[in-house]
Amino acid sequence: MKMRIFPFILMLCLSLTLQAQTTYTARVQSTDGSPIEGVIVSVQGDKATAITDANGEFSLKTEQKEAYIQLATPGFY
Repeated sequence: MKMRIFPFILMLCLSLTLQAQTTYTARVQSTDGSPIEGVIVSVQGDKATAITDANGEFSLKTEQKEAYIQLATPGFY
């Protein structure tokens, strides 16, 4: 009996873990089109954060379907 329940519980846990993750991928650039490296990107109301690479690109996973993305760069105005 216990061996029959275990696979069901395992599948349930995996499906809950894989449920509804959204990946946001974008590029941050200045007004002249050059990429901005080191921008801290976060999702408002979530702990998910990322930092842009040398090309200004980032990828961020969150469980929120719709989100406000916040950008912060110390010293950039």
